[in-house]
Amino acid sequence: MLHMRLLGMAVFGYVAIAAALASANNISAVKIQIKDNAKVTKRLVQVQSKDAAITIADAGDPATNGASLHIYSATDDFCVILPAGSNWKGTAKKIAFNDKVAKRTASIGKGKLSVTIKSGVTYSLADNGTQGAVNAQVQFGTGPRFCMRCAASKKDAANKYLAKNCVATACAPEPSSCSSLGTTTTTGSSTSSSTTTLPKTCADNPQYPLGVWDVTCSLAGCVSTCNFMTPTTASCSGNTNTTLSQAPSPGVTYTFNTVGPNGYTSAGSGTVAPDGCSIAGTFSDNQNHTGSYQFVWRGLPPV
Repeated sequence: MLHMRLLGMAVFGYVAIAAALASANNISAVKIQIKDNAKVTKRLVQVQSKDAAITIADAGDPATNGASLHIYSATDDFCVILPAGSNWKGTAKKIAFNDKVAKRTASIGKGKLSVTIKSGVTYSLADNGTQGAVNAQVQFGTGPRFCMRCAASKKDAANKYLAKNCVATACAPEPSSCSSLGTTTTTGSSTSSSTTTLPKTCADNPQYPLGVWDVTCSLAGCVSTCNFMTPTTASCSGNTNTTLSQAPSPGVTYTFNTVGPNGYTSAGSGTVAPDGCSIAGTFSDNQNHTGSYQFVWRGLPPV
């Protein structure tokens, strides 16, 4: 099976870049649910709300600007980006995202929204035992940021967190930035300042492809996240090392070879999406496995 950690380009200069931590509209939550499991394919994060404060106008064109879910507690912090593109469909009453490969869905309409993530979930319950209050912030495109917070739960255990019917209340401050809208750079002095919004596609982010990539594949046991560190060499959990024929960039097709512990090897190819937000391809290994895989760029990890 594929064990692959793509790594990002070396940085020789430093530019201070920070995504804005936006204020949020407080809404009630029908459900906040998190499932933990030793098998990463069985992990789940799900948020749902039915609140009159939500309108279809709040979608903010996610087909162009993507969407984000930031779920966090006092001990854990998980951000997922739903990229812009053809997985978004809309009508006058509802806008929805459906990525069948990555098993991720989202929707927003009059009086309700929902997000379900079934791949690349790194939120851990087992390491802390209980979560206490859990916060979820959701933003569709350039629309308002919605906050759901559940201070009490029906179940708060090492394998499952479930809270239902939580009243609207303010979220705790976000421990890190989480946005599909890219980043902003700010310069200023005592007399003047200026702010420039950077391009919104993944590949236009000046630090792309650095950061966290969520991973899914057609076989059980795939790693859940990877981090870019150099253009053509890779290292992931499982102590595997991968060499790419060229660095990922929009539209590029590349080949790779992976070497892992106990004589494990795999090889394959992949193509980067035009916006750079995802990579999809096929692989085979010396254990007679063949299959497909997908990487989805989440963005920079928390500082």
